[in-house]
Amino acid sequence: YTYDWSAVQYGISFIGHTLGIYLKDAGNQYDLIVDETQTLQFNATQDAGMAYYTLIRFEHAEQYHTVRLVKRTEALFGMVSFGGFEINHPDRSLSPLATPTDRPVPPREFKHRIEFLGDSLSCGYGNLGHWPCHFSADTEDAMQSFPYLTAVHFEAEPHLQCWSGKGVVRNYGDVNTTSADPFPTFYTRSVANNPTLPPSTRPTSRRTLWSSSSVPTTTALIRSLLRMSSPM
Repeated sequence: YTYDWSAVQYGISFIGHTLGIYLKDAGNQYDLIVDETQTLQFNATQDAGMAYYTLIRFEHAEQYHTVRLVKRTEALFGMVSFGGFEINHPDRSLSPLATPTDRPVPPREFKHRIEFLGDSLSCGYGNLGHWPCHFSADTEDAMQSFPYLTAVHFEAEPHLQCWSGKGVVRNYGDVNTTSADPFPTFYTRSVANNPTLPPSTRPTSRRTLWSSSSVPTTTALIRSLLRMSSPM
């Protein structure tokens, strides 16, 4: 599973002592939501192919836990390939389906879905920085961006597509009136950095382009596009 847009998230409910993950990544950062009560930070630092990372260890291996991974950084930091979770239990004889001492935290249910389109303002560009500072993955958190917080306020699932500096027709810093790769170039891509996957790794039924009609939204909020389309 490959992705790169901001705030992509997925999770798991499990019984175990240690939760690990296999990722092919080179510098994206994540928020780790544990049992919907605790938020930790996880940074991917290896770039030599698929790598294993330990996400969290629990003292009580007989209890259910639910963990969500939310991508903090935007697509300009590159693509991510998810290779799966690995659960470690100290007692290998204990079946994962054994009766636990409690019940799992149910996955979060959303009443609505809101689509957000934008640039740096929507991505949360530099929202963790303290002046003077330079932009980096350390200074960006999509979960603290106005689209994500707006969605949370309305109990909605955010669908966030944004790329800092990308305009409707002209990108930030471009000396030309129109840019070769403005935001519309990426909007229809399931993976912003990859318009097509190699045929050898793409089943015939898999689509690398997406349509908003395939993921119905309650509303679409296009916050930054008017600002992005103006001269910079």
